[in-house]
Amino acid sequence: PAGITNVVYGSDLTYTITPDTEWSIADVVVDGVSVGAVTSYTLNGVISNHTISVVFECPEFLNLSTDHLNFNLSYSSTSVTISSNVNWTITEGLDWISVTPASGSNSSSITVRCSKLTSGTRTGTITVSGGGITKTITVFQGAYIEE
Repeated sequence: PAGITNVVYGSDLTYTITPDTEWSIADVVVDGVSVGAVTSYTLNGVISNHTISVVFECPEFLNLSTDHLNFNLSYSSTSVTISSNVNWTITEGLDWISVTPASGSNSSSITVRCSKLTSGTRTGTITVSGGGITKTITVFQGAYIEE
């Protein structure tokens, strides 16, 4: 609990530490000294004031506003929003698609551009990777497809 906890002089006091869902305990510090990422801590024979603080970690995440893009035959571009708390990089390896920026950190937007296609259709994949997480965007270019 936040704030002051009263305890009977000389008795023990145990704290149970529970992170919110999907979060984790990074460290527990008692009287200025790290005791590690423990889920409980007991103050034995309390006869003076003590301080306990807990550092929680947010899990790494990388999310995209879409997992597919449809382009018509003409040159065009669109934006995709990246929601993240990690550094990320983009690979696409296709001569008809360009993505800017090719890397970044945390949340941002990228611009995807397709060159003009004179006939037919083509499909490619853009990969966004960071923090051990990989997401893909399938890109289709050709006659307009109704979503």
